[in-house]
Amino acid sequence: MAKGAQREVQDFMLTRYACFLIAQNGDPKKEEVAFAQSYFAVQTRKAELIEERLNEVARLNTRERLRASEKQLSRNIYQRGVDDRGFGRIRSKGDYALFGGLSTDQIMDLEVTTQMGNDC
Repeated sequence: MAKGAQREVQDFMLTRYACFLIAQNGDPKKEEVAFAQSYFAVQTRKAELIEERLNEVARLNTRERLRASEKQLSRNIYQRGVDDRGFGRIRSKGDYALFGGLSTDQIMDLEVTTQMGNDC
């Protein structure tokens, strides 16, 4: 203000989300706004990485439980005297039921096709 006069400024308490919205819509030429935009970009990326890691851990835990269940199923089947051919038929029927009518061979073909697509 002119001649060193001062004016009282009202202070507001904002949520984190409100700060984010203000920063994203602010002028990045202003140092404070640029800093806030950078801060929220970094925090967003951290949250994404944490979420990816949690999803990966959950996937690995689920895969381990599946492996243990399949091992127990195999043990039960062989204990009841089912031979390798019968075991294959049982697994194929289970795959057919679990994967919407796809046979074990079709599932394997789908996995190979998907992996080839990911390699490109």
